This record gives sequence, C-alpha cells and structure tokens, in this order.
Amino acid sequence: MIVTLMCNALAAFIPTIATNWLLIYLETQGSNNNMLPWFWISLLFVGPVLASSSIEWYMRVVLRTFVRVEALLTKLIFKHAM
Repeated sequence: MIVTLMCNALAAFIPTIATNWLLIYLETQGSNNNMLPWFWISLLFVGPVLASSSIEWYMRVVLRTFVRVEALLTKLIFKHAM
C-alpha cells in the first residue's frame, strides 16, 4: 500500500516538471535541448493518469482488506454467540 501512495506522490510532480521543461524549451526556441517538446507534452498526460491509476489501485487494496477484516470479525462474533 505504501508503494501506491509513493507512486501517487511522485506522479503528482510529473506535470509540474514537464511544464517547467516545456517552458524552458519555448523560451530558448529549442536551442541546446536534447528532448523534443512532444515528450514533455506527453508527460503532461501521463502524470495525472499514473496518479489516478495508483490511487485507484490503493483504494482497491484497502477496500479488499476492509472486506476481509469485516468478514473475519463477523465470523468471530457469530462463533462466539453460539
């Protein structure tokens, strides 16, 4: 679960970094840059998609764990009541 939250936190910075490098590319008219602007533009899309996917995976794991714990507690309560 920690990995998905770390991935979400790191993915939140991708659009910011991509915007910064895209603006640098535009200010210098592409001189002395090895990366083309389509790479930074694609990162503007990939960053939020990665962040959203990681938080969805985190919610899936948390909800699955919650359901299993709830089932375990229900089983223990009913077993104790008998």
